Amino acid sequence: NSSQNSFEIFLSDAFSYCLVIHRALEDISLPAYIAFSHETPHFGSIDHSLCNIIGIDMHRKEIKDFYFYKAKREHYLARSVYKLKEIDEKYHLLKKNDVVLDLGCHPGSWLQYCSKIIGPKGMILGIDVKELGYKPGDNVRFLKADILNLNIRTIKSMVNKHFDVVLSDMAPFTTGVKSIDHQRSMNLARRSLEIANQVLRKAGNFLCKMLEGEESPAFLKEIKERFGFIKVYKPKGSRKESREIYVIGLGKR
Repeated sequence: NSSQNSFEIFLSDAFSYCLVIHRALEDISLPAYIAFSHETPHFGSIDHSLCNIIGIDMHRKEIKDFYFYKAKREHYLARSVYKLKEIDEKYHLLKKNDVVLDLGCHPGSWLQYCSKIIGPKGMILGIDVKELGYKPGDNVRFLKADILNLNIRTIKSMVNKHFDVVLSDMAPFTTGVKSIDHQRSMNLARRSLEIANQVLRKAGNFLCKMLEGEESPAFLKEIKERFGFIKVYKPKGSRKESREIYVIGLGKR
C-alpha cells in the first residue's frame, strides 16, 4: 500500500510538472495571472523553482500594453481601471454621492476611479484578502477579509444604509484547466450576487466578472430574475484570448 501511494503521488506530481511545462511552451496566454491554490494539492506541490527556470511567474503575468502604460501615466494602480471606466461611461453604473461596494478591490484602481466619480459626499467600501496598493482618500474605506468566508452582517455594519452599486472584479487562482477555472470563477460570481442581493438597494446596479463556461447561462438567468436590465460585455481592455466577461445588472428588482 505504501508503494502504491508513493507511485500515485509521483504520477500526480509528474502530471503537474508536465502541465506547467506544456503551458510554458505554448505562449502562456493566461486569463489574468497564473497561480495554484491550496484547494488543489496536486498543483500546489509544484516547486516554484521549476517555474522560475522555465520563466513562469507563479503570481502574476503583467501585461505591458497600451492600457498598462496609460494607467502609469494617469497614476492608476492597474490597467483594469479602463474596463470599469468603459462600462461605466456606456451604462452609467456610478453616480455622484453613491455608496459603492468593491469586492476584490486589490490593488485599488477601481477604488481610485469610483472615488473620483462619487465625490466627497459619496463612499466606497473595498474588500480584499490583500492590502491596498495605496493610501485611499477620505471617501474610501477598506476591509481586509476573505469574501467567501465573510459574514455579510460585517459588511452591513460598516455602512448605515444600503449600497447603490456593487462591483466585483474578483478572479480565481487559475490552473489552466478550463472546467476548474470556470467553476472557481462561478463560485466568486455567485458569492458576489449573494452579497448584492442582501446589501444592494432597490433599483441599485451590479457588475461582476466571470470566466465563460457551461454554468454561465444559469448564472445569467439568476441575474435576469433580479435586475430589470442585464448585459454581457467584454471591454476593450480584456484580451481577445481571455474568457473573461463582465455581467451588468441595472435596476435591482
